[in-house]
Amino acid sequence: MRFTLEQGQWYATEFLGEEFAPDIRSLSPIRIQRIEARQTSQRILELDFYHANYPAGVRDKCYKLKTLERNSQFYLGRSVEHDPVRLMLVYRVTAEWLRRHFDAEITDLDVVPEWLDRNT
Repeated sequence: MRFTLEQGQWYATEFLGEEFAPDIRSLSPIRIQRIEARQTSQRILELDFYHANYPAGVRDKCYKLKTLERNSQFYLGRSVEHDPVRLMLVYRVTAEWLRRHFDAEITDLDVVPEWLDRNT
């Protein structure tokens, strides 16, 4: 079974690009607000999402992504609108990921989507 992005769900995301130097990546939990297949033959998705690790007031984002890889563990797409190139790696968000990258005070007993809804 391939990894599927679903509207209304939270995901762990890495934005990869040279503008994020020196680390080349920026991490954020995101919540998919809308997903729509565009130009199916070219594997283009239009993705509206809430970018939790972005300044207040500008957290709603819309990306057009060309699918580069989709397997059982993750989705990898390249923005067709960003210059320089920006990649978006999306995978399942876990309490451990939130603790490791954001020092989040979440336990393994917490329901991650509910915790994110309350704390973002």
